[in-house]
Amino acid sequence: MGALGVNLPGLLFQAINFLLLLFILQKFLYKPILNAIKSRQEKIWKGLEEAEKATQRLAEAEAEAERILAEARAKAQEIVSQATQEGSRVREDIIAQAKAEAARILERARMEAERERELAMAEIRRQAIDLAVLTARKIVGQALDEKAQHRIISDFLSSLEQAD
Repeated sequence: MGALGVNLPGLLFQAINFLLLLFILQKFLYKPILNAIKSRQEKIWKGLEEAEKATQRLAEAEAEAERILAEARAKAQEIVSQATQEGSRVREDIIAQAKAEAARILERARMEAERERELAMAEIRRQAIDLAVLTARKIVGQALDEKAQHRIISDFLSSLEQAD
């Protein structure tokens, strides 16, 4: 090989140096760099997975918040409906009480008016008897005593009331 200008021991030495350099680079440089790249890649994938999970949790939280809002709206609507019904019931109760009170007042007024009419009729009857007695005394004189005159006039007025 010497005729080709190749130094075999030098070539062998360079090949061993190259293989040794390749082994050292592989052991101390390529593997750590490849491991660091692989580790970084795994972290990126985990980060993407976590981001996807976080996005999913956010979507679930938003759906839950929307469900809670819908429930709150439904409850608020139910409360408003119940309050409206209660207000309507209270209004009807108040109206019924007012009508009952008005009926009681009207009945009391009617009874009072009836009592007043009866009292007025009794007073008119008494005054009519007194007037009739007085008139009869003047006409007839003192021939009839007062008791008899009252009895005759009362009978007359009673017969007039029965005719009505």
